[in-house]
Amino acid sequence: MSVSDPYDTLSPYHTWGPYVYSAGGLAKRLGVPGKVLDARVVRNDSSRVTSVTLTTTRGQRTISGRELGRALDLRSTWFSVGVLSLTKPAKPLVYGVESELTGIARAVKKVRIERLSGGAWELVARVHAAVGGAFAESFVPKAGGSYRLASRAASTAPVKVTVAAFIRLDAGSNPLSGRARPIFPGAVVSVQRLEGQTWTQVTTATLDQNGRFSTKLQLTPGTYRARIAPGHGLVAGVSPVLRVVGQ
Repeated sequence: MSVSDPYDTLSPYHTWGPYVYSAGGLAKRLGVPGKVLDARVVRNDSSRVTSVTLTTTRGQRTISGRELGRALDLRSTWFSVGVLSLTKPAKPLVYGVESELTGIARAVKKVRIERLSGGAWELVARVHAAVGGAFAESFVPKAGGSYRLASRAASTAPVKVTVAAFIRLDAGSNPLSGRARPIFPGAVVSVQRLEGQTWTQVTTATLDQNGRFSTKLQLTPGTYRARIAPGHGLVAGVSPVLRVVGQ
């Protein structure tokens, strides 16, 4: 028979943790090669952890709950393993265009995506993870920089996210024109034509106060694009190609 113990909260073992480990730090503590990318637990009928399967940069390894407890100096096998992981986008996001950041947020509550701005972390989006922990949160990027996942108990290491300037050519315009964002009046736009496998500059233009540019270029059959590198923390933006065919 169980009875309540009103003095249990005085014990130093009443609550313990959370203990936060980086991907490399956890691998080192557990003696596994590479970095730990994910961890999934198996519990018995008493909710105690019987085994933990680690996915690392070198493969997978399964260890017992007791083995993990000894390695991390845990006080019992009645523990949870939370995972926070933010995936670095494979290519730059585009300014002002709805984009996604993906990752894992498992067994951690109230997770949010944050961006470092002016020395402080600001909210980008709140994370709504699926049952397995995977998430894909949409937002409209306005600046690159350091992004992270954070909760009350832990946060990930910052991930460098790059954001490219937005630029588009006007379909059907001749002479060629287009638009770019954000608006930096005077920013130089390079118009390029594909010659074989090389993009060659054929003319330039400057951005006006409305974020538009125009050229005197009369288009002939070929493939064109525009490029802008305004700086201000943005990487160069390149427009989708414009193909001009003969009449």
